[in-house]
Amino acid sequence: MNVSVVIIAKNEAARIQKCIASALQITRDVIVVDTGSTDDTVGISQKNNARALQIDWNGYGDARNKGAAGALCNWVFSLDADEIISAELAAELLRSEEPVQNVIFRIRRTVFWGNKKINHGSWRGDSVVRLYNKQFTQWDTRAVHEKIDSDKAKIVSLENAIDHFTVKSLAAFTNKQIHYARLWATDANRDNKHSNFFKQFFSPVFNFLQGYIFKLGILDGAEGFWIAKTNAFYTYLKYAILMDLQRGR
Repeated sequence: MNVSVVIIAKNEAARIQKCIASALQITRDVIVVDTGSTDDTVGISQKNNARALQIDWNGYGDARNKGAAGALCNWVFSLDADEIISAELAAELLRSEEPVQNVIFRIRRTVFWGNKKINHGSWRGDSVVRLYNKQFTQWDTRAVHEKIDSDKAKIVSLENAIDHFTVKSLAAFTNKQIHYARLWATDANRDNKHSNFFKQFFSPVFNFLQGYIFKLGILDGAEGFWIAKTNAFYTYLKYAILMDLQRGR
């Protein structure tokens, strides 16, 4: 399969090289879509055989679509800078024949807190649709939690996984969740979704219990607790911000 890799990045100088190296396992066409870095993300990308596309930030969906538009291949693998294409996944893709155009591929993610693999909780079983033909479909324009248009598509799950190093530190992870909550609330307000007392205060409790107790996040130790707690905080915050937007604050 001939494929281009599109990487979304901002201030990722510390880890963009690894991400690009993993992409070069399957292609020679790697595009780093830089959304306003103030560090050397662009320079490092160019030194490591990737093309850099600098754009203004209009959401993740918009960034992915702009990167795909500049890709040399019709098949596009969309990647985040904190993700790595595993050697096993690369080998699987290199063995694959060119699929029909209406197939999109779902890929598992193995999630890490720092360098610790997370085996339980809400992160277990995580999967994303990331490989598609740009002539058949594209991403929606949501600011966060963007989705690819899968109407009339055949979804195929690949056997191997992306490694997702989502947490640099607890502080960075918390700030990321705050940022995502604001983006989610803005999208939800635009779509006329509503918040209420129940969603704001009971959904976070259920979210915590589901991840930490029912899905056995407790077995991941301290990391499992912080994942459950921070995810619950995110749930509370997104509904709180949405309520403020509804009230015109």
